[in-house]
Amino acid sequence: MQWNQTAGLLASTLQDLKRLYAQICCADIGELPEEFGNDVIGQETKLERREVTEKELFFDGLLGIYHGLNYAWATRRIDLEKAEREGGLAFEVGVPTEGVFAKLVPADCHGQAWTPQIGDKPVSLPTVRSSLRMAVRSLGSLCYRLSSLPGVDVKAVRPEGFDPDAEKKPFDEAEFELRMFWIYSRLNEAWNCRFENGWLHDPETVDKNCEYPLEVLAHD
Repeated sequence: MQWNQTAGLLASTLQDLKRLYAQICCADIGELPEEFGNDVIGQETKLERREVTEKELFFDGLLGIYHGLNYAWATRRIDLEKAEREGGLAFEVGVPTEGVFAKLVPADCHGQAWTPQIGDKPVSLPTVRSSLRMAVRSLGSLCYRLSSLPGVDVKAVRPEGFDPDAEKKPFDEAEFELRMFWIYSRLNEAWNCRFENGWLHDPETVDKNCEYPLEVLAHD
């Protein structure tokens, strides 16, 4: 496992995720999250309440974050610097669908030719904000955990409430896979519930909302 390389890639993706979350917070409540400074989203961003369209949420936010996660997962065992020195290496990058990630693949997407229709309808900001907040926490926790591994020189801030005993526990690819599973789940939920005004809590609906959106699978 290329832990140092993976930590660097995920640290960059975390910044993109924080930026999107901060933008959604500004649009929803007119202010940044307490733990964020203006440098997270840039001085040019207006701290005002406004509508955010699904097109803006997807193409200007979520899609790039998915790509960052996908690339980190696809290259977790590949030494990219060595591959570049030796003439490159071909590999596929897309949302992971094997192992634990198989639970996130919709049952009705196989063999389906489908073109996503992403328009200008405003999204439900409180719902999207809630899911992105959980995604930020999950990815921030993973980045910090990776920063504590031997040989990793990518620094990360300890998340508030992080269990100090967690750093003493073994960390392997299986644990990494599970943590990535939860991050993808929260991003999926942010998109799948973009028009919901509240949360439905029955297990079947919750599981369905955590599945990969067809819009994401279509952009693999």
